Amino acid sequence: MPLYTVTGVTPIMAGDAVRISFESDESGENTVKTIGAEQYAALREQGMTLEKGVQIDAFGVKELEEAEQLYRAIKTGVAIITRGDTSVADMTRRLIRRGYSSSCARAAAAYLDERGYIDEDEQIGRVAMRLAERGYGRSKIAAELMRRGYGRTAINETVSQIAESFDFVASCADTIRRRYGDPPYTKEDSARIYASMRRTGHVHSDIVAALRRVEDREDD
Repeated sequence: MPLYTVTGVTPIMAGDAVRISFESDESGENTVKTIGAEQYAALREQGMTLEKGVQIDAFGVKELEEAEQLYRAIKTGVAIITRGDTSVADMTRRLIRRGYSSSCARAAAAYLDERGYIDEDEQIGRVAMRLAERGYGRSKIAAELMRRGYGRTAINETVSQIAESFDFVASCADTIRRRYGDPPYTKEDSARIYASMRRTGHVHSDIVAALRRVEDREDD
């Protein structure tokens, strides 16, 4: 089995990461891997000695490669979070789409979740309210939250909570006026409006109440 000699171990990024260089004893080729400080500590705890002059084998090199990929995935994940809310499941999918292995993506998402970068309980209500304000109805909000990877129980609780403070009937009525103008509507118009509002995710009772509100010209 080929051996490699560690030629340097250097903390970088204000101690956030460690740059490890090693040289093949056979070819003399030098390789550099950058891993997170926490991954470095974990490897040492597992019994892997990473100091200048120490030899490691191919299995050790593979562990360094995996640690480097995890570090990169975590950094990519942090960048994703800065652009908007994301669940653990959605983070995993996004990392996989960026070329990381499924195991690496899951590990990186779990790392970010455990350290508070991802807080599903805090963010799901914010995401749901943004969708409601964009005109989404209850069922479409639930479907979108499901697509983003949030759990079914949390989704049901969140949609119920949003409905306590957000007027879905008024939102549906506003959409009807904007798309179809003022009444009166023919029977065919009402059927077309109803179908359109269902596609927007509004439930039956909200659509019926919204149509009545628009046709009666009630104030919202």
